[in-house]
Amino acid sequence: MAPGRWGAVVIDRRYSRQTVLDGLGEDGQASLKTTHVVIFGLGGVGGAAAISLAAAGVERLSLWDGDRVELSNLHRQTLYCESDIGAWKADCAAARIRAVNSCCEVHVHAVDATSTRLREWEARSGEPLSLVIDATDNPVARKLVSTFALRQRLALISAAAIGWHGQISCYRMDLGAACDRCAIATRPHELDHCEGAGVAGPVPAVIGGLAATAAINVRLGAADQTSTLMTWDARAQRFGTLQIPKRSACECALQQARLERIDPRKNARGGADMRG
Repeated sequence: MAPGRWGAVVIDRRYSRQTVLDGLGEDGQASLKTTHVVIFGLGGVGGAAAISLAAAGVERLSLWDGDRVELSNLHRQTLYCESDIGAWKADCAAARIRAVNSCCEVHVHAVDATSTRLREWEARSGEPLSLVIDATDNPVARKLVSTFALRQRLALISAAAIGWHGQISCYRMDLGAACDRCAIATRPHELDHCEGAGVAGPVPAVIGGLAATAAINVRLGAADQTSTLMTWDARAQRFGTLQIPKRSACECALQQARLERIDPRKNARGGADMRG
């Protein structure tokens, strides 16, 4: 079925188990429908987040990943199957998402994100963005994504999984709260790369689902208004959370001060820059 061809009755039935929830309802579902999430990295975490958001009713996703599916991915990257080996992850992910929700508009970027590509996309697209999910697996990419989110004044959800552990950070840069650079002195440690350290198959899917839930909470106004970090030890079945304080000398604070000098209406909550 082509996007947009679902009738109102079918749509109501599709999300009926979700719209009955306190804090969501029909208004919340309508908000998800107009949400545009940008996801960087479509491995186990990013793929799980993408399919979960589409299933929940987010109808616009921009997917960035320049990798192809490999056999060693399949034990944890459940969005892909054996016949996908050798194909671009972004293309395969888009096909699965459209099969799950034909109303979801998917923008595919089967390339690695670079500063130049992101700036060109921003200039060309002009579409309002809602938030960013960073599911990349290296510090260079994370810094690039963080800079993009900070420049756009968007909330950034950063998620990663390694071994039996996972962590999710929600940086409320849309509200002028701490960014990932503020968190360097706060977070317990930077997770390794799964290629060397390994990763238990189910862990990325759990973290990806939690990242999608965090994105929905941000969109519905139910998330903390400060930046937070959540960790998960899968073997001990234990969660931990902490708040990330904003550092006054951090780049995000300096940029916010510059924006407020240019336009005082752009206060700590981004009041003059509401995005879709």
